[in-house]
Amino acid sequence: VANSSAQNRLAREIRAIVDRDLEISGGFSLVSHPSSSASEALMKQKGAEGITTLTLTIKPDVVSAHVEHKNLGSGQKDPHDFSANHKGLRRLAHQIAQSIYESYIGKENLFMLQMAAVKREGTSSQIVLMDFDGHSESAISEGTWSKASPYFSPDGKTILYGVISPKGQGIV
Repeated sequence: VANSSAQNRLAREIRAIVDRDLEISGGFSLVSHPSSSASEALMKQKGAEGITTLTLTIKPDVVSAHVEHKNLGSGQKDPHDFSANHKGLRRLAHQIAQSIYESYIGKENLFMLQMAAVKREGTSSQIVLMDFDGHSESAISEGTWSKASPYFSPDGKTILYGVISPKGQGIV
């Protein structure tokens, strides 16, 4: 990314994804704050449990993120580093959100999960796979038959779904 305008756009995009992820998960109230110890004391007084600092390094082929969580009760810091190419920005943002969640709430892989759904367009339907927040949709079925009830196998490696065709019903 050559100019600061493009870098600012990428940073805003990442922040928006992280904010939305944490909003979906519930339990977070995000604020921007000045980085002084006086503001940390005030934030703690107002009920904040921690402060997370995100530093992005944006290069033409990769975006690197350094995330540091500071527990305002114990003073302990918990640093994490992530990186992705520009096509992997959504995944990078999900990793940042997961890091924030795990630092303050506990272990959870919510942000890295995918879901399967039925997408209907007119009389056609397809089974689609998407990120937990509804983005990065990709069709995983084909054909004109009606499709219904996608179900992940217990090992999470296969998706079963029902089909209804003029010749009958079945499971794929």
